[in-house]
Amino acid sequence: MRTVLPFIVALLGTVPVGADEKSTPTGPTRDQLARTVLLYGKQSNGMLQSTGFVVDAERGWVVTAWHFWSGVSEPLVLLPTLVDGKPEVAPSPYINRFIKRDGHQPTLLWHDASADLALIEAARLPASVKQVAFAVKPADAGDQVLALGNPAARNAMWQIDAGKVIGREFGRWIYPNEQMVAAPAFRFSVKHALTTGFSGGPVFNAKGELAGMTVAAATPDGLTVYAVESAMIERFIARTHAVVALRQNDVKRARRHANLAVGLSVGDPWPYFASAWVGLKWDKPAEVREDAISGAARLAPIRVLHLLKKTAETVGRSVFS
Repeated sequence: MRTVLPFIVALLGTVPVGADEKSTPTGPTRDQLARTVLLYGKQSNGMLQSTGFVVDAERGWVVTAWHFWSGVSEPLVLLPTLVDGKPEVAPSPYINRFIKRDGHQPTLLWHDASADLALIEAARLPASVKQVAFAVKPADAGDQVLALGNPAARNAMWQIDAGKVIGREFGRWIYPNEQMVAAPAFRFSVKHALTTGFSGGPVFNAKGELAGMTVAAATPDGLTVYAVESAMIERFIARTHAVVALRQNDVKRARRHANLAVGLSVGDPWPYFASAWVGLKWDKPAEVREDAISGAARLAPIRVLHLLKKTAETVGRSVFS
């Protein structure tokens, strides 16, 4: 298992690295824009921007990076302004909208700091918004991908960069704020450095499906980047569904979504422990069960989880049947 080098930097970091301002990548399509959002938030020294993507258009559910959400106050979701079918890329109109609170107020539903994921609910999203389609197959070495984000270093919004997948791994890194991340991820290379504002943005595969979420630069020049895999994001959403159901005292629906989260884990050893842990906690108070659903998978080292696989499967069959 590869340990990420100490110089890893959050793409939301305050110091932009290696931005290439000489060449502007081709803009995103209207379909990609319909699935992507811009986020702003306040900090003590100003404001930060980030990106997110819609995973449930009807509910207004949006996924973004936890290291952004946890570092700001008064966040706001904004949609692209289209001019003649193309997005307005100048930052100032969006900044003015944020100052005037002319956007969609988000509420945090659930988060997983160890995977750098936050699921939020944005109020009153229009019918024109679409949700992403999750990739059927994981990104693999050599695959072509497109990363969409709102890079402050380029002084331009809604930028899309082409990249190539280097490989998959169980990534581990620590952000400057000491947030530790350990999650299924892939690295991809880009021609234009991905910098401040790309965090939380979607990474699309050649079919237009969500391959992952941009989270951190793996090299100081920002030309090699980490993305959390889409399968991890799907599991996270399923666990959130289960948590929401528990809060509504709908245990049957909670079990169904928890079972889905485990079902999405085929071939990935660590969530099997979550299956056993969640199963053993159904008779516990709701808050304990919520913690079990979201946090069990990171309670044991990866090598121990291999040993727990068969026991977890047995418990899972008896509980989730």
